[in-house]
Formats: sequence, C-alpha cells, structure tokens
Amino acid sequence: MDTLVKKSFDSNSTIAETKDIPSNVHRSIKCVLIILNSLQVIQDWIRTPLKVSLQTTYRGDTATDPVSVTWNLLMIKLSCCGVDNGRDFEFSRFNRDFTLQIFNQTLSISNLQTPLACCNSASRRTAFEPGACAKYPIRKDHTHYFEGCLEKIWSYVTQYSDAFILAAVSIQPLLQALQVILTCVFMELLKREMEDRKRRKSRTYRKGSDFFFPSVSEESLM
Repeated sequence: MDTLVKKSFDSNSTIAETKDIPSNVHRSIKCVLIILNSLQVIQDWIRTPLKVSLQTTYRGDTATDPVSVTWNLLMIKLSCCGVDNGRDFEFSRFNRDFTLQIFNQTLSISNLQTPLACCNSASRRTAFEPGACAKYPIRKDHTHYFEGCLEKIWSYVTQYSDAFILAAVSIQPLLQALQVILTCVFMELLKREMEDRKRRKSRTYRKGSDFFFPSVSEESLM
C-alpha cells in the first residue's frame, strides 16, 4: 500500500512540476524535439550528395582539389572511411595507384580498394606490405573500412543534443528579462514624449502683426 501511495505521490509531483513550467518553455522544448526528430530525415537527405561527391569528384590521397582534400582530412581526423563504410569506394573514380616513400625507397601500390586515408595512422606506413590496409581492407585493427564518416559526424551532433535542449530551456528566463527591460525602456520613452507634448501645449503665444512670438519664461532661461 505504501508503495502505491509513494508511486502516486511521485506521479503527482511530476505532474505538478510539469505544470509549473511556463507555456513558452514548453513551446521551446517542443521545437527542439521536432528538430531532433528531424535529424534522421536530414541525415538521409545529405547522404546522397555526399556519396555522389565521393564517387564522382573525389580523386584520391594525393589530389589537391578542395573536395579530395576535405574528404582526406575528414577520414583521417574522424578515423572513418566513406559515407557509410568503405564499400562506397567500389564505384568511386579515385586514383587506385599510389606511390609511397618508405625508408628512402619508392614503392608503387596499385589496385587500391580504398584510399590510404581509410587506414589507421600506424598501418599507413608499415614496412610489411605497405598499403595492404587499403588494398586488402579486412582487418579492423588496420583500417577504418567498417566505420562511416556520416555516422561519426552525427555522433557529435547527438552528443550535444542534451546540452542544446538545456540551452533552449535556460535561455527562456533571459529572454523574459530582456522583454521586461525593453518594456521599461519603451514606457520611459513614452513618458518623456507625453511630457514634451504637454510642455509644447503649455507654451503661450502672443500674436504679432505677421508672426507668432513664443513667450519666454524664466524657467527656459535658467
């Protein structure tokens, strides 16, 4: 019985705490949740152009064009390979021949299955069959063939999603405070404008032959 009462009390407390949250905060949280639920849709939406760039524009490890340099940097820094995995390179037009300098020797590697950027840093320049990590990408300890870059990028997005929601909630009181400040400033400006109008109406004018001459009071000379 005590357990049921406790559960009921906890449930009522949760409802009470939820009711205490302002409606504008609820709207902010709702917007954030809608955005987060749309992340999968966005992820699927950008997957196709990423694969197109990888399979048609990417040229290989030694290329200097912006697309190739960006992909190489991304795969090396995030320890990933391709968009979803290394199979994205099966139909890629990248240069599958590579020249490697090891121990003052020039070695030529051909028929690469993936770029050397997909290999981990240790296996890229190993003395035992250089380039094997890209030519035979089967060992997980030598290659990132099985880890896609899109998933790695998205892990960073979802990693900070909680902080994003917290920021959306915590910024609401600041917006409310700013609203109060702006309202006070507006009221002060409105008050000054009304006082100026009263002052202008209180000025008396004496009619001359051709002009109206304002009477000068002692206060205006002080």
